[in-house]
Amino acid sequence: MTIVGPRDRARSARMAKVASTGLARFYAIFAKHYPRDWWKGTKARVSEHGFVLRFHTWEGRISEQEFRVTKDRRLLTRVVR
Repeated sequence: MTIVGPRDRARSARMAKVASTGLARFYAIFAKHYPRDWWKGTKARVSEHGFVLRFHTWEGRISEQEFRVTKDRRLLTRVVR
């Protein structure tokens, strides 16, 4: 049995808030604009400051794009591969 102290609880609460903020940002910027059947071949990795999408192109290749939100609320995009 592991004893969880107040520090661990505070860290867990902070991480839960960061995760929910990242998911909310991902949904608001990107996910709500695409139908469900489009997501079958797509994977998203969400972080506190943005997200990375991995998907298949029309040519059948795998493509990755990164989207980050800056502190002044600008959306930056970058093609990873």
